[in-house]
Amino acid sequence: ELLARGLTPLFLMALPCLSEHAAQVVPVLEALVVEPHEAGNVSEALARALSELVFVPDHPALRRVKATLSSSYSSTSGLRPRLSGCLRGLQHESGDVRLMALGQLLDELRGAARAEAGALVASSDPSDCQLVSDLLDALLACLRHSAANGGASASSDPSAGALQP
Repeated sequence: ELLARGLTPLFLMALPCLSEHAAQVVPVLEALVVEPHEAGNVSEALARALSELVFVPDHPALRRVKATLSSSYSSTSGLRPRLSGCLRGLQHESGDVRLMALGQLLDELRGAARAEAGALVASSDPSDCQLVSDLLDALLACLRHSAANGGASASSDPSAGALQP
């Protein structure tokens, strides 16, 4: 239970270190994600926490971590849950996490069927309207934060999952 509560922040803190310290970071991330899965030792709380890890960069060293998350814990049934995951990242206090979330949001929108994305934006369902509104608010907050910091990102290493400015 304790691991489940701290998993997301721990995981996200390790990602910016990936490019320079992959030999140290990857075993830790595999111990958190892959090993409990392979041992069949995943509680409901840990499975729920693992399903929220949507910001895994396309780094070759994270192949096993990403494969385990996408095959066993992914909650990607539909655009709405995937965008909700992006929203949580866009609202995170870490600039690196916000940048990774922005990259994930771009990937989701590029990969979504035009009709599915259009239907979500045009929907009169209050929960869809709230999601779109919250995404726009979070994007504007990211822009304000970036402008206040001179437009520089906390990390500009694309292998760490962040976007370059």
